[in-house]
Amino acid sequence: QSFKTMAITINGDGTVTGLTSLPDSAMSVGSIVQVVQTVKTDTESNSTANNTLWDYTGFNAAITTTGSNKVLVLVKLNAAIESGSNIFIILRKGGSDVTGAVASSVSSRSAATSGLRSTGGSEVEEASIHFLDSPGAGTHTYNLGFKHSDGGTKNIRVNRSHSDGDSYDYPRTVSSITLMEIKA
Repeated sequence: QSFKTMAITINGDGTVTGLTSLPDSAMSVGSIVQVVQTVKTDTESNSTANNTLWDYTGFNAAITTTGSNKVLVLVKLNAAIESGSNIFIILRKGGSDVTGAVASSVSSRSAATSGLRSTGGSEVEEASIHFLDSPGAGTHTYNLGFKHSDGGTKNIRVNRSHSDGDSYDYPRTVSSITLMEIKA
């Protein structure tokens, strides 16, 4: 085995010269290889029928992984729905539910990754998702899906309240999807 020697210098201002990057093979298991984040600062609304999936592909994050590395998915979602309704949140990847990130459906209960219950009006609720996925090598795009089971059609709102009045009582919020490639 041969080793290449290179001069690495730590400069007085804290910068390092002579080292551009560590190869993936030099990183220990559990190391963070890369981080990708999408931040949504605007709002979105969708009129969704009872128990019908809104595959919200407009808010997503993509990461390209190598080998058998894993992806830590961190989601912070702010959302609302009409008064007294539930939102079922589903972690999705490439047009399908993420295996292992969605609960098993039992009887007539809804299978989801997370959920919110809104009281309507000026309320905005926050949901979070933390899931370690094993997607294999390639480019993987993660997004969210939404459902509700409250009968009829309901408006699901992202980053705003249901009523969204022009007053300081009605917040506008931020949501994010963060992906971390973890060395396997």
